[in-house]
Formats: sequence, structure tokens, C-alpha cells
Amino acid sequence: MGKWILVVLLLGVFSPLNLIAQTYSWDTSIAVEIDSTTLSSPWAGGLNSAQPGTIDLNNDGINDLVIFDRTSNKFTTFLAVNNRYEFGPEYASLLPPGLKGWVLFRDYDCDGFQDIFTHAPFGIKVYRNTSNGGILSWEKAADPLFTEGFNGQINLQVNIIDMPGIDDLDGDGDLDILIYNFAVGARIEHHQNMSMENSGSCGLEYVRGTKFWGYFEECICDYFAFDGSCDDLMIPEGRIKHVGGKTILTLDTDNDQAKEILIGQEDCEPLYFLKNDGTPDSARMNSFTKFFPDSINPASYFTFPAGYYEDVDFDGKKDFLSSTNFYNNFNNEIDYQNSLWFYKNTGTNAFPDFRFQTTEFLQNDMIDVGENASPATADFDKDGDQDLFVGTRGTRENGTFAGSIWVFENTGNHITPSFELLDENYIDLRSLGFTGIKPRFADLNVDGKADLIFIATDTELKAKMFVLYNRSSGIFSFDLNDMSEIDIELRPEDTFVVTNINDDNLPDMLIGRYSGQLDYYRNTGSQTTPEFTLTDESFYGISEDFGKKFLCVEVADIDADGKDDLVTGDQRGQVHYYPDFLRTLNNPKPEIELRVSNPVTNATEPINLGNSFNISFSKLYDTQEPVLITGLMTGGIHLLKSSMATNNPNPDDGFDVLIYPNPVFGSQGGIVTMNSTREGEVQILNIIGQPTSKPILVKPGTPVYFDMRSLPDGIYLFRTRSNGGKVITKQVVVIN
Repeated sequence: MGKWILVVLLLGVFSPLNLIAQTYSWDTSIAVEIDSTTLSSPWAGGLNSAQPGTIDLNNDGINDLVIFDRTSNKFTTFLAVNNRYEFGPEYASLLPPGLKGWVLFRDYDCDGFQDIFTHAPFGIKVYRNTSNGGILSWEKAADPLFTEGFNGQINLQVNIIDMPGIDDLDGDGDLDILIYNFAVGARIEHHQNMSMENSGSCGLEYVRGTKFWGYFEECICDYFAFDGSCDDLMIPEGRIKHVGGKTILTLDTDNDQAKEILIGQEDCEPLYFLKNDGTPDSARMNSFTKFFPDSINPASYFTFPAGYYEDVDFDGKKDFLSSTNFYNNFNNEIDYQNSLWFYKNTGTNAFPDFRFQTTEFLQNDMIDVGENASPATADFDKDGDQDLFVGTRGTRENGTFAGSIWVFENTGNHITPSFELLDENYIDLRSLGFTGIKPRFADLNVDGKADLIFIATDTELKAKMFVLYNRSSGIFSFDLNDMSEIDIELRPEDTFVVTNINDDNLPDMLIGRYSGQLDYYRNTGSQTTPEFTLTDESFYGISEDFGKKFLCVEVADIDADGKDDLVTGDQRGQVHYYPDFLRTLNNPKPEIELRVSNPVTNATEPINLGNSFNISFSKLYDTQEPVLITGLMTGGIHLLKSSMATNNPNPDDGFDVLIYPNPVFGSQGGIVTMNSTREGEVQILNIIGQPTSKPILVKPGTPVYFDMRSLPDGIYLFRTRSNGGKVITKQVVVIN
């Protein structure tokens, strides 16, 4: 650290903590270009195990699109605008919170508004749409949903990994339900809705009709027993498997009013189509095919497929979509970059003819790096604005699953940013075969240059932390042959941030653990050789809490008061912060919720990012408050801009700072002189924002001198804040 020739200390003078919740708004304004195409919804967040459904979100009489993702238990909402879909994040919070497993939009009470059927701990729960043409609202209609069994009423039990079939099977107007037998899983039960028969109106009055709907039994992959039992078949593997998840979709493909069925199985790749040769009242299946909808591009591309029947191209004809129904990437066999297949209905609703269109419906309109996006920013090309780096758990290429870092170059500027995909495999990290890449940039060896630190899971499935030192003071320069491991015990789900905790000008580590605790690793090494020692396993009082698993962590000045704040997120899907936490290490303060403003409801609400995500803050705009960048389990990015964001001041407002000489040469004395026209404080930071000095008081007309000779060569930031809150940051080049 430099020797400060004139230092004025402020002892015992502190401003009160700002305990006001920070409010953000969804930012979808920054353009992103991939392969010369500008994405229509770049910040929609990606998709994994997508469950699409249609509902009128904004009361304009047109059905919009909602995607519930099984992996993150999170809704993504799209508005139908001029026959295309636009990301509308403010509508997701209008849907019932806390849903898990599966969600189907169905109008059970025949009022013209889509209701919701979803998983419940004891089977199925139903939400009735009470909007009546206004802002979406809901009431719980059943939890659990009951059916009349052979010995009285029982709950209609559905495994959480299953997807039931909910459709009007007998043509009487109310919705019947098909489920696999909860205990055995080989045959399908039919639960007939008797509402129309009993009262003449649609409702939820169910009676178990048959436990052998369609007269078939599912055996193993590619084997069904029709009008009999699997025991009657010669199974090649010699073992009948009935367990595992199942998905069901019914649709009438030949206009005979008898619904065909599509079945997905947890350990099978095909989506099986079974034609109904029976009647609406008595289904009978006699054959199956695994080449639906056609033999050239069947929906048989990954394990455990599910089918959906919705009009998604605004022509009034229901199309066919398919996605995996897994809650995670089983054995890394799923390509989550291409996980929502779209088949256009070129026929009619009476006689549908599905033609393959794309493997990445909606995904090709957004940033989607596969799964578990982990964002970081840095000015890698030294053009004065922040570029975006996104680590990914992995993608499948040529049969191999591996992680990488995507680079989006900021082709705009620090006032109006825009991004263009530059590289999907930065520094060829994919060649190592690692998964779960989580990058950060920080000056780890205190040489004034941003180094690349990242967590990854190696080929032996062990999570480790690595560093690549930046060997260039210009455009970033990293060499995989120069990679070093940092000795910190990790799990693949862990996250980290590099920051200085104990004010010794050495970068320390905070590790967000899978268990919900926050670990502090102090840097007990030197500037050139960092070493990290576990110092506190519940830093700032954040200890193991399985209600707050998947802890992610960040340190940034989010409220623009010149002091670092501690920010965390966890499986609740929310983000919290602890303002000016370094001042209260001995007396930790409670978390404060970050909230998002919703223009639809004219209210603020908690941010919901799903059950696992990563966070980063960055000065993408010329504002004092940074942008919250969130990397989602579904492989995409959300941006949230502070609602309190204020533009950085113009020097013409009377507040100005003069710093000279610049550059400063050690051979010529190495002394920098600074003058400020307003009273305040100045702090020196390295080029990536890490402090290299304590804040120092400045007064108009009183020069402050800085001896820069002990600092490594590089660019340093003199951040001066007036007492009125205005900030001016200037760069000084040091050459020793």
C-alpha cells in the first residue's frame, strides 16, 4: 500500500445504517446479439424442464404463455404481442407462489378462465382463477383433491415426479383425470368427474372409475401389454419395471372423440403414442409407436419426455410441444440448451398434423447457456465498459458434457450498454472436461490486474477452486498451463466472492455453502502468494440452515453510500443484504430484503429467482448504484436495475477533482497531488474495484498527496465522494 503523506482521520464519526429495503425493477432494455441476430427476450432466464401453458395474463382477451420449470420451481411469463411472445417478468408474481413439481393450466369450472392443477404433498391441489377480467387473482379450490374410492373418499394421489392427464375424456364438459397407480405404476386409473351428471355444472366431483383405463399395462421401455399383463410377455431383460416417474397427455388425433394418449417414462427416451380404438366412455389401446409425431423427428431425444398441446403460434390451431420432465440433469444426458421442442400443427384441431420446427422454442430468443448460469463482469478489452462472462454447469457437444465460460462483449458503452456473444468457450476451458464453472474476477496477487478465479467440478466429480493469473496489463491474458488450485474444501453447489474483510489489503474469501452457512477464509499468505485459512464457519452469524440452502454470496456497494454491503441469496428464491457489514462484524444486523417494483400491481414484492441461482453486481450503466445480475438454474440471466439509481454527477455541477501528474512515474518521485472543490472523502481502488487504501478526508483548497511508489504498475481509481453524496471517479496510471 502507498504511503499517505497527508492523512486526516475521522474517528468516531459514522453515518447511520441505511435500513431501507433496496428496490429494483426488471431491466429488459439491453440488447444482445448472437450470430448476427438480435435476441427478442435476451434476459428471460433460460429454460430446462419446461412445462408450457396458456392463460390470459394481462386481460387483453389473448392467451399469453407461461412456462413453469420443474428444475427451478419458477414461472417465466411471456405476453402475446403482435403475434409474438415478449418476456413479461412482472406477471410471474401474479401466479400462486411456492408451487412445485408440475403445473397444468385447465379451466375446471367452465367460466372461460384458466385454473391451475398442481402438486400437493398429498396428491393434487387446485387453484381457481378469480380474476373475472381484472388483475390475476386466485383462491384455493382443493388441497388435496378428493375422489370417491371403493370405500369412501380418498385423496387423489399423484407422485411429485409424475404428470397426470387432465382432460374431458367423455365429452360432457368437465375435466376427468388419468393417473398412474401410485403404488405400482403399471396401469392407469381413470377418475371420472361427475359434476355435470350431479349438478349440471362444471366442478371437482371425482369418482374412481377403473384402475385399468385403456386395457394396457406399461412394462419396461418399448414394451406394453395390451388387454393383459406384462407377466404374459417375454421381456428381454427378464425384469419388469413399473417404478419411476410417468407423464400423461391425452388428445384426439382422428376426430372420433376417443382420446389417444402420450406417455413418457422416467427411464425411457421415447414419448410413446397409444392410439385409442375404443370409445369416449371405454378407452381401448391395442398398439403403440415411439415415433410420434413422425419418424424423422420424433419427440424421443432425451430421458423422461412430456408432451403439451397448446396453440403457440397464434393461428388458432393447437400445436405440440415436448420437454424433459426431470428435476435435474440425470447423468448429464440432457441437452438443456435444446429442451423445448416445437411441432407446428399444419392440419386442423380436428385432424392435427404436427410438423417439426425447432428444438429450442423460445430458447433461441434468450441467453441460455444450458444450466446453472453464473455471471461475472470485467472490462477484458480495456475499452471502459463492463463485458459479461457467464459460466455454465455444462452443455452437450458431440456426445460430451462439459462446462465453459461464455463471453458477451459490451459493444455499447458505459452509458448505453449492449452485448454481442464473442465466445462460448473462453480460453478453451471446455477442454478440461470440468463442469459447474463459476467465475469471478479479482486481483488475487495484488498486482493491479484482474485475475480469473473459478469453482469447477473436475472429472473425478470433486469441486475445486482454481486461479488463472492475468499476465497482461492490457487485454486479459490467461494461460491454462498456468492454472493453480486454491486449497479450499468445496462442494459443487458452493459459491464464493473475493473481498478484503480484515483491512490488510489482502483479498480474502467468503464461501456460500450448500448447507446455507457462510464461511470466511482469511488470506494468511502474502501479496504474491495468497493462502486461505478457515477463520469463521458462520461469518456474520450466517450459519447452517436447511431452509436457506444453496447460499450464494456477493459483496458490493449496492446503496451507493461508499461502503461495501454483503448480499446473499438462497433456495427461497429471494435476495437479501446486510448494509455496511464490515462495521458491524461484532454485532451482525438482520437481513434486509431486496424487492422489485411491479407496475402491474403498483406495489413492491420479493424477488423470485427460483431455488438455486448466482448473483453479481456491476456498473453496467453510468449510475452510482450497480445492476443486479442473476444467473439462474435454467441457464439464463435476469437483470434488475436499482429503482433508486442516480446518474453519476457531471463535473460542471461545481464539484470537481484535479489529480496530477497522470501518469505518475516512480522514477520521478511517484507523488500524486489531488485537489477537490468540495469537502468529502477519497478512496483509492484497483482497476476491478478493490480498495487499496482507507477513505481519506479532503477539503476544498487543501491538497492531498499520495506516494504511489510501493504500488504495482497499473491503473488505479481515485473515487471521491462529496458530503452531498456526489461521486467522481478518475483513473491514474502508475508506472514504477
